Parts: sequence; structure tokens; C-alpha cells
Amino acid sequence: MKKMTPTKKLIGYILMIIVAIWILAPIYWLVISSLSTQASLLIKPIDWFPDNLTFKNYTNIFSSQNGSSKSAEMFTTALYNSVYVSFFVTLVSLILGIPAAYSFSRLDFKGRRIGMLTMIATRMIPVVSLIIPIYILINNIGLLDKKITLVFVYLSFTW
Repeated sequence: MKKMTPTKKLIGYILMIIVAIWILAPIYWLVISSLSTQASLLIKPIDWFPDNLTFKNYTNIFSSQNGSSKSAEMFTTALYNSVYVSFFVTLVSLILGIPAAYSFSRLDFKGRRIGMLTMIATRMIPVVSLIIPIYILINNIGLLDKKITLVFVYLSFTW
């Protein structure tokens, strides 16, 4: 392999810095805008390094002061639901996925090849084509608007 010239190395480093800024700038803006006041967000041009950072936005969303009890309640409910669903989907996926992955990778058994091909083939089905049948099924068995339904649906697509 040829050695890179210092000029090519410099160009490579500059390109990597540009890509890093491109990736990290939205995350930085997300954090800064969450710690800024509404007035400082509306200033033009954009202030990338604001002077007055505050945690007031976070205290408003987690407390019921200033008449924001409904939004605080909605946020905590949504946060609880997200943690609940993601915990159980992760738990069941790991419990079922680890032994399955081990058996398909290490053990030689009858039907191994067809099992792998079936798993790969079912991953090729577009999820959009399954939305209406899944909705009809969930509605017919009476699990509409239940958290466990989200767990089942996410499990069916994340194995």
C-alpha cells in the first residue's frame, strides 16, 4: 500500500472534520435550544453560543407549575409508555434471539438452511403492506389501544 502524502492526509483530516461537524451540529443545536429561552431562540441571526442557559424548560416539563400540569402529565405518561414498551421488546428479543442466533450459527440441524432462508425472505416483505392486516387482526382480538399490542407489533418486526 502506498504511503499517503502529507497533502492527502491534510485533505482527509479536513474532510473528516467537516463530516464530524455535519453530524454533530444538529445534536449540539438540540441541546443548546433545549437549554435556551424562547426569546433567545427567536433572535436572528442564530446565536450558536448563547449567554443565558437555563434548565427551566426541563423543570416545566417535569413539574406541574405555571398551569402546565396537563403537558407534564402527558410527557411523563409518554415517557413511561416508551420505557415500558422498549424494555419488554428488548427483553423478549434477547431471550428469543440469543438462543436462535447461537443455534443457527453453531449447530448443524435438519432444516437449518430453509429456516435461515425463511427468516431472510420474511425480512424482505415491506412493513407498509402489513399495516392494515395487523390493524384488522388487533382490532378483531380486542387489543386496540393497549401497550402490550405495541410490544407484540414491535417484536414481530425486530427479530
